[in-house]
Order: sequence, then C-alpha cells, then structure tokens
Amino acid sequence: MAFSGLKVPGSLEPFSILEIEHILPNKPEDDLRSKWATENPGLVYDDYKNRLGNLTLLEKPINIVAGNDFYKDKKAEYSKAATT
Repeated sequence: MAFSGLKVPGSLEPFSILEIEHILPNKPEDDLRSKWATENPGLVYDDYKNRLGNLTLLEKPINIVAGNDFYKDKKAEYSKAATT
C-alpha cells in the first residue's frame, strides 16, 4: 500500500489486479534466449530473469499484452500502467 501513498491500513482490493512482471521474460521463446546469448556472451539468462531489478508490478491486462518480448518491445505497454 505504501507505493500508492497510503499511510493507514486499508483494503488490499486495489492490489489484487497486479501481477509480477518479468521485464526480461520469464519464459522466453527460443529466439529471444538465443539473442540474449549473442548479445551477452558469458552471461546465463536464467541468472538474470528472477533478479529483483528485473521484476515490477503491472496490471494483469497490460502484463498479458506485454508478453514475452524484450524491454524495448514492451515499453509502449508499460506506459499504459496506472501511476497512482
């Protein structure tokens, strides 16, 4: 609730529409995993996808549309997220 600026306990209902979004996709298609390997030699994809810096809260409908693409392709969907 704190991220919304609430100072007192209240209903958790507004937060039930949020999901954890993996900015670097949790279940990438083979071509995305291959692209990662090419662009990041020596780094293991699975070591990065669950790091805290790769996770954010996002409304479920936007999360579904954002899909399993890389950040540059998801940016437009992220801009549709509520800011309150």
